[in-house]
Amino acid sequence: MRWLPLVLVLLVAAGCDDDLNSKPDLVVQEVAVSNPTPVASQTVTLTFGITNQGDIDAGAFTWRLDRSGSGTIREERYGGVWSNHTSDPIVVSLNEAAGTYTYTIVLDALNEVDEDDDDHIGEANNMTTVTITFSPAGSG
Repeated sequence: MRWLPLVLVLLVAAGCDDDLNSKPDLVVQEVAVSNPTPVASQTVTLTFGITNQGDIDAGAFTWRLDRSGSGTIREERYGGVWSNHTSDPIVVSLNEAAGTYTYTIVLDALNEVDEDDDDHIGEANNMTTVTITFSPAGSG
């Protein structure tokens, strides 16, 4: 009978292990534009990283780049991101007519990764926006 309390304590402690409920948490990081004030038809690059803030590796998923008024302009499958790690940079070339464009980077666009929801964030932190104004040619 003396061993029973010890067994119960071990079971309760094991049931409180936070790692049992850990999940990936994908976030767009390190967003950069090669030229924040481009001229129309000038190619600029949009670079970003994907960070997995979670304690579990994220498997393969699809990321997407949307442009305001045009919808999806690029969609790619990504092989996954290790836990607590940032991916190698992803580089997208952009070449636009004169105007202001808002681009939205969406990670896990098809909701393939079951993400951490500790703070009710879950999928809500999977996107970020960048606005770039391409000036008319001859004005830059």
